[in-house]
Amino acid sequence: MKDTETINQAAFRAIGEEYGKKFTVEMKNNIAGCVQKETARRLVEYMDLPITPEECLETFLSFTRDKLPDCDYMPGPINAESAVCLQLVCISGS
Repeated sequence: MKDTETINQAAFRAIGEEYGKKFTVEMKNNIAGCVQKETARRLVEYMDLPITPEECLETFLSFTRDKLPDCDYMPGPINAESAVCLQLVCISGS
């Protein structure tokens, strides 16, 4: 499984810092599980940003667009893609 959370949080921090605001753990907890548009709306509200949610989302997407495809895997004994490959090998008997 890819570790997209680290990149997303870096984007949230960068957006806040651009306007002298800080992305906090409380904010992180308040946006967890939200879809992109709702996340942007909440960030603008919680950080009292002088931009629209649409501008916030655009900035977020610009920040993450190039970084997400190359993000690292989450730490763990085995990532999901390797687990699927192992299952296929076991099933096929190879």
